[in-house]
Amino acid sequence: MTDIGVPMPEERSTNVDLRASAAIVAHVAAAHAAEIVGVDPFFDEPEMSVRRLHRARGGPWVAQVFEPAQPFERVRGDGAVLTFLACQRILAEPVASARDQGLAVEVGRRGVLVTRGVSDRDPRIDRRRLEALGDQLGRIHAMDAGDDVHTSRTAGSLPTEDLATARSRLDAIADRLPPRYEPVYEALVEAIGHTDDCSDHRAPLDRATTRSG
Repeated sequence: MTDIGVPMPEERSTNVDLRASAAIVAHVAAAHAAEIVGVDPFFDEPEMSVRRLHRARGGPWVAQVFEPAQPFERVRGDGAVLTFLACQRILAEPVASARDQGLAVEVGRRGVLVTRGVSDRDPRIDRRRLEALGDQLGRIHAMDAGDDVHTSRTAGSLPTEDLATARSRLDAIADRLPPRYEPVYEALVEAIGHTDDCSDHRAPLDRATTRSG
């Protein structure tokens, strides 16, 4: 148990500063007026992390802690993009706004984006899922993003970079994965391996309006 009353998970990277991690969780709890009773890391490294926050009341949240080099306004922009997509009825992580209605919180030099997450779904690919994904992507690319500084910005990364990042994050947890998550892990590895990186369509993607990492 940490000194802020939040039980930290046993399985986590040895590179993580537990006291700094607890401080971030405490700040998020205060900013959102939420009682956090547990934390599970999806990806946890010194520079950035993604964690599931278990609340005393209500479903779990997901907190993405950005690296210090990421400008806080850019983190707020990610929240604005997710909010925009939700208003357009696109399946995306709903932002859990802070008490002051802010789309993100700042802890020291780090921006933290908190979302309500999307309920667990089977990551395996089949025709129905691919058609649904294509429908969502088509709707996104047909949208009028307007003049908003956040929703009209160009992508910060391309599929080739996003897929490489996904592979590296899966590799980072491969040797410390709880057995119960192995089927999901293998399904994600397979899905990424069969995903087209669209490298032959670079020009249109450079102009696409998407959420960046």
